[in-house]
Formats: sequence, C-alpha cells, structure tokens
Amino acid sequence: MKEELRDILCQQLVIIDLHDLSDPLVQDDLIRLNEKMKQKIINGR
Repeated sequence: MKEELRDILCQQLVIIDLHDLSDPLVQDDLIRLNEKMKQKIINGR
C-alpha cells in the first residue's frame, strides 16, 4: 500500500508541476487522485 500511495502522490505532483491549476480538468484529476488516496488509506488497501 505504501508504494501505491507514493505513486498516487507522485502523479499529483507531476500534474501540479506541469499543468495550469486553474484548468477545471486538471482540478478534476487532482480531486480524483485525492479521493483515490483517501479511499486507500481508509480501507487499508
């Protein structure tokens, strides 16, 4: 699980680094990845 969380965090950092954060699609991607990370932490998977 630790590696999966690290991968999700890295994906978020790449998006933040490479894209315009005012773009709604970028915001949607960040929200989706954040929700995915929260579910993994809550479920322990």
